[in-house]
Amino acid sequence: MPSQDWVGVLARVETDGTALSTFTTRASLTPAHARFTTPTNGFWTVGKVLRVRALGRISTFTSGTFTFSLGVGSVDAFASQALTMAASQTNQTFWIELLFTCRAVGAGGSATANGLGIGQISAGTAIVAVTTLLPVSAPAVGTSFDPGSQIIDFFAACSVSNAANSVQLHEYVLESLN
Repeated sequence: MPSQDWVGVLARVETDGTALSTFTTRASLTPAHARFTTPTNGFWTVGKVLRVRALGRISTFTSGTFTFSLGVGSVDAFASQALTMAASQTNQTFWIELLFTCRAVGAGGSATANGLGIGQISAGTAIVAVTTLLPVSAPAVGTSFDPGSQIIDFFAACSVSNAANSVQLHEYVLESLN
């Protein structure tokens, strides 16, 4: 029998995120209005499924890598592998789709989840690995995070600090599938 759950949009962008360049540490791509704060109790349950869809543009100057991640509070509950950049690309579109499933909620105040990219990370010719597993290998129950009230946010990091290595989010939807 099918479930009677409804897909609900938790957050979406209404304006572009800040263009990031000359950075190497994890930085938010999501505009402040699209960062979802989870309720204090009852949001994280075993089997809770979130879907993230992100689309934007990416430019490169030198070789190096980009990494994308989904943060729950200060923890990267999911992170992609380091994606190798092709040099000298301008305003290539990237697209990411991610399913994120809560697998455990512990009595010690922690939860763990699987993060699995479905489909692909595509970025035109800016990323050498056009179709990529997310994470690097088969999914496994991942990093623990605090299941209390936390901000869910989408991040990027770049291995080479250069103004021409840039990324900007244009479309983003965070959905609860149950």
